Parts: sequence; C-alpha cells; structure tokens
Amino acid sequence: GPGRTGDGPGPLEDLARAATHVGSSRDVAAMWAPFTLDLESAAGRQALEAAGRWWEKAQDEERAALFGHLERALLTEHQCSIDVTADILHEIRRLVMAGRASGHSGGGWQAGPVLREAKRDLRARRSRVRELRWIRLMAHVNLVPGTPRKPKKWNRGSTAR
Repeated sequence: GPGRTGDGPGPLEDLARAATHVGSSRDVAAMWAPFTLDLESAAGRQALEAAGRWWEKAQDEERAALFGHLERALLTEHQCSIDVTADILHEIRRLVMAGRASGHSGGGWQAGPVLREAKRDLRARRSRVRELRWIRLMAHVNLVPGTPRKPKKWNRGSTAR
C-alpha cells in the first residue's frame, strides 16, 4: 500500500494475500515459516491469524499438508534444530487450542476440526520427533536400521563347528 516505498508488498502482506486467495500449503508454509520463529511478536501473531484465515478456506488435503511443509521449511531453509522445530509446532498448536490464534475475527483456527486435527497431529508429531532423533543417531553411529548385528553364520541354524 502507500506507506511502503518502492520495494513492493512486505512478507506479511504476501502471506495475507496467499491466505485470501487460498494458495498452496507449500507456498503458505514457506511464507509463514520466518514468522513462526517469533510467535509472540506482533508480526508473529498477525501471521498466525493469516494462516488461520487460509486454514478456514483450504481443502482438507491442503490443510493436512501444511504443518509438514512448515516443518521442512524450518529444518531446511531456516536451519532450525529438530528440537526447536518441534517446539515451534507445539507452540503454534498450543496457541490454536487456547483460542489465541484467531484474533478478533473469531474464525480460522478456532473451528472444531482444527482442534481435532491439531491434537491428532501433535500426538503424531511427538513420536515423529523421537523417530527423527533416532534416525539422526543411527546416521551418526553409522548403523543402518534393520541390519543384523550378529555375524550371519549364527542365523543359519547350522550345527557345523
């Protein structure tokens, strides 16, 4: 709008526009990710509301993909650790479930299906974090999951000495 000089709309306006036009979950997650790093800031709260407006109008499969895209954006583009990423996702859901994510519109995140989805996703996410940590540990120790640890000859049932 008028107030901004020559550098076009800002990231928050881009997110708000994507929410209004119901952009893809991948695009919305990419635009939203930097704001989730500081959810308590004014911009963080506005971005959360914008994401809620998108959520309200999005198709189920797009909704279902949003947090996965957000997780990947935080882990890759924003170089967040697994723990920080899990904390951010947990905090978003906590704000959603506390009803603090919808601003004054009363819409978006507060709908029943959102809370059910958030609760289900949060349970899944906790086990996913454990799984990610395990995968990272295994990679670190250079053990491929599923390889037998014992020498093969023990598994043959042979009586040869």
